[in-house]
Amino acid sequence: MSSVSRTRLLAVILALSSVVGLVNPARAESGPNPCVGIASDSNGYGHVTFQLGPEGDVGIIYVRPLWLILQEELRKVGLSDLKVIDRSLSAGGLTSSEETNYLKSIPYGNLTNDRCKFVIVGPFLPDVAAGKAQPAQYTGQLLRLVNGLLDKSANSTIFILNFYETHRAEFTEHNAGVGLTPERIRAFNAQIALTCRPDGAIGRYPQVLCADTQTFFEGMDTPYVLAETTQAQYEALVYRQTAFMTRVDSFFQANPNGVLIGDGIHLSLAGRERLMQRMAEWISRLMLI
Repeated sequence: MSSVSRTRLLAVILALSSVVGLVNPARAESGPNPCVGIASDSNGYGHVTFQLGPEGDVGIIYVRPLWLILQEELRKVGLSDLKVIDRSLSAGGLTSSEETNYLKSIPYGNLTNDRCKFVIVGPFLPDVAAGKAQPAQYTGQLLRLVNGLLDKSANSTIFILNFYETHRAEFTEHNAGVGLTPERIRAFNAQIALTCRPDGAIGRYPQVLCADTQTFFEGMDTPYVLAETTQAQYEALVYRQTAFMTRVDSFFQANPNGVLIGDGIHLSLAGRERLMQRMAEWISRLMLI
């Protein structure tokens, strides 16, 4: 058989096999997977800080992660088939150093490979809290993140969450929350809004939806960020063991009516539930389109 004949025969085989489903030339452009990815920092991961009373020690507590709460909220709106995948990086940021840079992390690589139908991004609090990054640097890296996701899954829907107002506790003002001033938060949100305009670097993508996160917490009767926390509230919030938990247990044994001082930066249980409730409702509406 001549080379020309072999080429024609191969073309026929490929055409026929495509018809019967043996070969799918469009496989690389198949739709996104039925999941929701979460790209976040310690908020998503579940690492928060508490102080043992007004003058006590400070340590990390592992609270209920956002993915767990979102999975429950999706079930409530009838979307149990959507699996939530947590790709958060504790203390991660978009403008931070090599070790905690989200765009250089394994979670981000996994997030792009997940090719989820929906992805919830941010806000990455360390970028504001460290007091070093400028708003334009943040949105520049945010654009890189979005492009990385769309490069792997062009038909995914990406939610960009801006920064909510924090009420940083005194014990965070000179370390974890040094840059979380109202002025910096407003400046970052203004830059995000500019980038999210229809003619902006991010807003030009119809697959990207930008959200004013603060509006999700309107009308709440309890603080949406960690504040004074009773033993009962603490027990409802905790998810997994950390070394600091033994100190907390000892504190409550000695002070059963005492309260922990929350960092005022990360979301409280009520805040976490409200945020994920709103996201589940948004996703539910989009699923009907």
